[in-house]
Amino acid sequence: MIFQDALRSLRKDAGRAFFYWLTFVLTAMFIFLFLNIAMSEAVGVTFVNTANTDIATNVAMILIVICVVEILFANDFYVRSKARELAVRLVCGATYMQLAQYLLIQTFILLAAAIPFGIIASLMLIPLINTVLHHVILSSFTVAIVPKAVILTAVILIGVIFWATYLNLAFAYRHSAAGMMNETSLKLQGSSMVNTGKPLSRIRQILAVVLTVVPLVLFYVNPDGIILSSLIGLTGISGILTRILIPLLSDYIDRKKPDQPMIMAGVGFMRTDIAILKWNILLLLITSIFLASVLISASDPQEIMLVLLSYIVMNVMLSLAIMFRYSTELQSRFRYYRSLEQIGFMHEDQKSIIRLEVTGLYGIILAVMLLYIGNIFLALVLDHRMSAANAGMLTVFYLIPLILCCLLTMHYYSQAVLLQPVKEGQAGGR
Repeated sequence: MIFQDALRSLRKDAGRAFFYWLTFVLTAMFIFLFLNIAMSEAVGVTFVNTANTDIATNVAMILIVICVVEILFANDFYVRSKARELAVRLVCGATYMQLAQYLLIQTFILLAAAIPFGIIASLMLIPLINTVLHHVILSSFTVAIVPKAVILTAVILIGVIFWATYLNLAFAYRHSAAGMMNETSLKLQGSSMVNTGKPLSRIRQILAVVLTVVPLVLFYVNPDGIILSSLIGLTGISGILTRILIPLLSDYIDRKKPDQPMIMAGVGFMRTDIAILKWNILLLLITSIFLASVLISASDPQEIMLVLLSYIVMNVMLSLAIMFRYSTELQSRFRYYRSLEQIGFMHEDQKSIIRLEVTGLYGIILAVMLLYIGNIFLALVLDHRMSAANAGMLTVFYLIPLILCCLLTMHYYSQAVLLQPVKEGQAGGR
């Protein structure tokens, strides 16, 4: 009975389930690809000799942790979006253990379907990566298939799923059925949405600005402390997003409300997007900073190749993760756009709102990223630890995934909230 209900729920909520599944596919693809590179004979990571603390081992362990964190982020958002469904089951007499089984079945089904796709995608990428290594980067390193990587990938992901199920149960246990009925409130609560109606502490705002700006100076004073300085800066950026930017957007909406309703709607949606995506943005930033700092300290060609590939693939993966989570949220915007249509917003007006929201959101993400990544690369170039050409190449690898995700998000957004009602109207006319 629980198994059938879980399958029925997946079919009913196919959109969110699809993006959750894509997160699994992308994570499985990266972990399998990365393990094949790290566990090759040339690199030699075994995960057995704990005394081995070389760069390759440290990078392997940290990136696997980042992949795990990304799955937990996606899982948290997925479960919060299903809070109403969980509340109904609790009201109908389900126990917390039954809820755990219900969620475990869903996530395990998605995982079982994702692992083969992820591994197949990795196998298809390996020849392309080897071609780039041999003919573009002129490296003799060859990515080979390591059978143990398949088992280790499955073990890592299955372990994450059971841990995620425990967190899901804790989520249901912490919230009453009545509290879980308000999905929007729960999603914003989980993303640290600020109540802009309360007066903000000026001291906290100033502290957030100081914690953001001081690391930018430290990059030039002490290039060896990039990671530590960046961790301090992340605290400041988190405070700026939550305590300064979101309230400023709220004030802007209040000023524009009478005469520019399209700007008001676009900025209002953007404010919600920032609250929901804040932790994904911070994860992308710290991952790129970590890999960039490790890259300049690597000396062995195989280690350099491992870190460079990790830098490129992780930027792509985490940019797509932002897009997937954003796209999942966009599915709930359909009713808002129908309301806008009913009060007089034409089709072109709604497209303008979408362009304003998406370009504004990704513009903020790019600005935050370039603020830190750009200054880090500039400090390294001035300290003669990185060439200007390499800094430019790494910046391009950082920008392209986000720009492509911005374009794809805008296309999907229009498909989700604009084209569907047109088709319905045509069907009704027939």
